[in-house]
Amino acid sequence: MSDYDHVSRSSLKLKHDGLSASKKNKKKKKKEKLEKKQLELVEQTLLDNSTTATTSTSQAHDKSKATDSTSWMTEAQKKFLAQQEKRQLARVMEKATKSHKQRVEEFNNHLENLSEHYDIPKVSWTK
Repeated sequence: MSDYDHVSRSSLKLKHDGLSASKKNKKKKKKEKLEKKQLELVEQTLLDNSTTATTSTSQAHDKSKATDSTSWMTEAQKKFLAQQEKRQLARVMEKATKSHKQRVEEFNNHLENLSEHYDIPKVSWTK
C-alpha cells in the first residue's frame, strides 16, 4: 500500500474558473444583440445620407425603423454612437490618404527613433 493511493488522479478543478458557460452565453448574446442594433443604426444613417430622392412613404418607413432601433437608447448613447462613427470615418479617411510606401517610411522612422533598450551593451574593461 502506497502513501499516494488516496490522491486524486484527475485534472485539477478550480472553484472560480472564470465565468460559467451560461454567463458566457448570456454575455455573448447580449453583445451580439447590441452589435446588431448598432449595425442597423449605422446602415440606416448611411441609407438616409445616400438616398435623397426617395418617395415619402419609404422615407416615413425608414424614419419609423430608425426610431424603433434608437428608441431604447439614451441621448448619451446616441451621441456616443455618433462620435464613434465620426472617429471611424476619420480613421478610414486617414488610412486612405496614405500610400503603402508612406506608411512603411513612417514605420521605419518610428523604429529609428526608438531607444536601443534590447541591444546587448559592449562590456569591456580595456576599451
